[in-house]
Amino acid sequence: MKIGRKSLVLIVIGLAILLRGYFNSTAHVSIPTPLSKAFYLSKAQRHFKKIQLFSGGGFQSAVFLGYSDGLRKRGWLPDLVIGTCGGAFAALLTSSLPNPEDRIAFLRSPEFYEELRRVVINKSKTNSSTLLSEVTHLEIQAVSETPFLPLPNVFRKEDVALWLPLRFNFSLAALSFSASGVRSIIVASHFLFGPGEEGTSSGDASRKWYREAYFTDAQTARLLENRVSTMAALYPQSAIDSNTEVHTDWTLGDAARASMADIRYIQPVQKGDQYYGGGFLDLFPVELALELGQEVVAVRPTSFSHIENVVMRTSFGVDGNERFRYLRERLEIDPEVSKRVHWLDTSDLNSIYSRCGMNPHLVIGIRSRMDDRIPGNYAEYLRRVDCLYNYGLEKAQTVDLGKSVIPIEN
Repeated sequence: MKIGRKSLVLIVIGLAILLRGYFNSTAHVSIPTPLSKAFYLSKAQRHFKKIQLFSGGGFQSAVFLGYSDGLRKRGWLPDLVIGTCGGAFAALLTSSLPNPEDRIAFLRSPEFYEELRRVVINKSKTNSSTLLSEVTHLEIQAVSETPFLPLPNVFRKEDVALWLPLRFNFSLAALSFSASGVRSIIVASHFLFGPGEEGTSSGDASRKWYREAYFTDAQTARLLENRVSTMAALYPQSAIDSNTEVHTDWTLGDAARASMADIRYIQPVQKGDQYYGGGFLDLFPVELALELGQEVVAVRPTSFSHIENVVMRTSFGVDGNERFRYLRERLEIDPEVSKRVHWLDTSDLNSIYSRCGMNPHLVIGIRSRMDDRIPGNYAEYLRRVDCLYNYGLEKAQTVDLGKSVIPIEN
């Protein structure tokens, strides 16, 4: 019997997936090194009363604005928002538009819809044979003795799977970070490598390849100076530098665009001869929020898909699902933390995404592909935005604020 190329690739993938249960229980899983409570319970830096965390995970801006408005209607108003990866855009809107009604109005505007339609899937990088080859490589690398992938080739538009404009066209993107009103921090990463170093093993222990970068106003920046990276402390053997850096001279738009750049699929932002990419290094920077604020509202982490987690492990040496388990098993049950963090449960978000989502959807199979889920007409776009916004609005009513350590505002 003759076995075709695609069938052979699928067999390899299947065998790798069957083996992953064994390998994931052995040395290849990165278990977080427990942090000292002093790392996130120090009172010295708590300059903010209430912090809202917009975590990563795709295009969720409408969800974030919905749950932010829901909390506002209950009297819970943040004085700082922290956005990372997909949540960076919600941080941009919250910081630049003081009136909450203007934020969702902008998201529903034809201007932003046209901006979103500038996102294009690179068919040459997402055809069936290319995707099958890359997934097979991922699976084999993940179970090898050196489970780090080579550094990604993402510096040219033609080399990435998703074409996201390097700069946003709308006027809000040109605004600077401000210390007035609701302050914001956008979390991204500084690539400590550049063109010409693609293909180098990211598991080279003699170098760190990624550094957490914070973008904010000058006053807030002083609170972040010399901060140790949470993820580097949790994963000392990872590819993440323990140092961090703070920038106050970026526009909101450039910082958000950098934070949204996925590690292997979206082109990073270039400043001079340096490159900055997504906030994927820490998609749930709860410890950062606890250092800076007395009280935090954050989305409760849910599990990564297998492919997403393999990308994290082979790129940074970080197991995303172990990170989430760490947050749930250590921070949620810590009595000193539980009274300060109010969790938003979005465990059913995938069911909403199936009806209203706009994230590109990766399909792995005989006809592997990346589906473009951005609506082709404005009316359908509005339906999906309203669907996501109302989901966040409803979920905000379920957040337990009864243990609030700060009086609710009238």
